[in-house]
Parts: sequence; structure tokens; C-alpha cells
Amino acid sequence: MRRISDYLGIEINEEIWPSLLEGVTFKSMKSNAEKMAPGATEGIWKDTSNFFHKGTNKRWEGVLTDEQVAAYDDLAKRELGAELAQWLEFGGRID
Repeated sequence: MRRISDYLGIEINEEIWPSLLEGVTFKSMKSNAEKMAPGATEGIWKDTSNFFHKGTNKRWEGVLTDEQVAAYDDLAKRELGAELAQWLEFGGRID
């Protein structure tokens, strides 16, 4: 969060920094799912809190077909570009 705010030129109020960190924990996002994932119930989730199920990666494996994964990859690369699509899936630093 500090790197993003630095990049965007946003000054961080150190007094509220602990509450900012708490707000982005998995537990906090799940308990505030209505705000964190608005509209999530319009898809496969019946309850918005299920959008934040376990906080583990690659839960989609074995759920999506190879064709669905390929369609997502193509769409992500087309809409985001290869570098950002790579970051979205794997994280890490973009230089």
C-alpha cells in the first residue's frame, strides 16, 4: 500500500495507518463483503461473503474448463495487456 500511495503521490496519515492495514485483511474484507465486493451476488455467489471464501489461491482449478481458462487469459491480456494480466494472476513488482 505504501508503494502504491507513493507512486500515486498520496500522502499517508500515519495515525490511521494501522486501521488501513486492518481494513485490507482477509477477515475484514470478508466481514465487510457488501462494501468490498458489491454486486458479487449477481454471478455464481449466492451470498456476497462467499466471494471471500477461504483466501487461498487457485480455488478455480478443477472448476473451470480449459476452454474457460483460455478465454479468461485471452480476455485479460486483451483488456489489460500481458504485463498487467501477469501481475493480476501472480502479483509481484511491475517495473
